[in-house]
Amino acid sequence: MTELRQAPFLALGMICSPDGFQRRVQVRTTMLLVGQSAGDSLVAFRFVVGGELLRPHAGRAGEMEEMGRLQRQIESEAAAHGDLVILPNAIDGGGRGHNKQCACIEKLHAWYQHALRAWPAASWYGKTEDDTYVNIRALLFDLRRLARRDRSPVYYGLMAVCSTFHGGVGRSCWKGDFESCPFSQLNCWEPYTSQRRIDPEARRQMYRACGHAPMGPLATGPLDVQSSDLARKLWGCEYLRDFMVVGREWNRRTGGCNMSHPNTSTSAIGSKTCDCVMAHWLAECMGSTSLTVADMGWTKAHHYAAHPGGGGWVSPSAASVAVHFLKALPQERSGPTN
Repeated sequence: MTELRQAPFLALGMICSPDGFQRRVQVRTTMLLVGQSAGDSLVAFRFVVGGELLRPHAGRAGEMEEMGRLQRQIESEAAAHGDLVILPNAIDGGGRGHNKQCACIEKLHAWYQHALRAWPAASWYGKTEDDTYVNIRALLFDLRRLARRDRSPVYYGLMAVCSTFHGGVGRSCWKGDFESCPFSQLNCWEPYTSQRRIDPEARRQMYRACGHAPMGPLATGPLDVQSSDLARKLWGCEYLRDFMVVGREWNRRTGGCNMSHPNTSTSAIGSKTCDCVMAHWLAECMGSTSLTVADMGWTKAHHYAAHPGGGGWVSPSAASVAVHFLKALPQERSGPTN
């Protein structure tokens, strides 16, 4: 998409793997080309990578040269295309020994902060992931309808619920999706594992862990969009700022959330998923503020995984807003409805 000359309607960031060069080429030549027909003046789109690259194989010969080469490639791509933002204070990359959620959460936080500074007059702010195809025309249609209803602040996406104790202590509980249980029926939300065949003691432990912790809505990984008033309140929240200060410190103390480090699983960030942490921040930061939760529903989302969370995903169509898990290879088993 071309550079905007006016305030965008939507600022949308795609959270990327730093070495995902081919995926970014695919997005530019498919999703963004189609999106241009929806109007360049409406969307500010950026690929998002972290500026603090983790060491994928600590101690391996030639590793530092390899990381330097990757960094130069990313910088060259950003200069050539003008659609990639490198967030200097967010960790990224790493091998199997690192918790990818740590990098995702840091990039998520840094992206929204960057977007609010870069496009302060945008009407909507959002994020997606580099294994997702976003139908920009369909997304803009939904957001325009929501804007006309004047129900701000608005949180848009395929919604689920998660709970976490204050301070980010312990792990989060993913409690299910809006299609299975309306958010207003609080008595039907239980920790997700309690819906499976586990013994009563394990169920009681789950409740003690987070069953009665404050819960909030979360837009699942493929797409998270927030009205401008929600974004300003959430990302300016003092609790969230303190959470990230502590979390970033732990991430670096554990070597970029190195999974072999004993403190990784107990850190504020290392024990959270990139989805559930949004629910935690909303629960802590919104207080008594009324929030319109706009669940786009399964009819507008599709997932190529064989067993995706939620389970109600449908076949992609012209009505689809987000098609997720495109990192699946053609020979791999995918969802039964794709």
